[in-house]
Amino acid sequence: MDNPNLPWDETDPEVLQRLWKQRAEHLAQAPALQDPGKQIDLVIVRMGSEYFGLEARHVYAIRAVGQVTPVQRVPDWVLGVTNLRGRILSLIDLSRFYNLQDEDKYPALNPQPEMVEPPSMVVVETPGMEVALYVKEVLTVEAFAVSRIHEAGDILPRFPKGAVSGILFSQVKGSTEDRTMIIILNVPALLADKRLIINEEFI
Repeated sequence: MDNPNLPWDETDPEVLQRLWKQRAEHLAQAPALQDPGKQIDLVIVRMGSEYFGLEARHVYAIRAVGQVTPVQRVPDWVLGVTNLRGRILSLIDLSRFYNLQDEDKYPALNPQPEMVEPPSMVVVETPGMEVALYVKEVLTVEAFAVSRIHEAGDILPRFPKGAVSGILFSQVKGSTEDRTMIIILNVPALLADKRLIINEEFI
């Protein structure tokens, strides 16, 4: 399923098939726009109790969390390292990194075969860095009009300046709200944060 706007080199085919089916159904139900304007493709995920959008062009892979190897002497938001077809990646939990409210632990790390729906990891990359983000759920891949994105301003003080591209409001599967806030992360700015760099001697 080649798409020049979604440059994933490798991913779980079943995950992508499900996500694109959801997107196709959504677009089929949406009224046609006379002038949709510029759009942005976002991978919508849930981390902790909040929803985030990741620009699809920065997403390398989406997979269920597999075997995770713990690493000593690292912050608690580093869950360990995982092997993605020969690529060793740090698995990090941004809900801990940004101190988001979340009472869940990690019952599905190194999941048992009988587990039906383990959490996922979304591998994001820039020319200088790549990491796997631990997410509770990958909801959909969807195109949004750029005109719907608002500046975050000072309402998200927990995030460093530049880490958030903006916010938008949309209906989200599993949410009881008609309009759920989606925080759009600036992936290049996020990965440029030196606090995310794990000393190689630990891995």
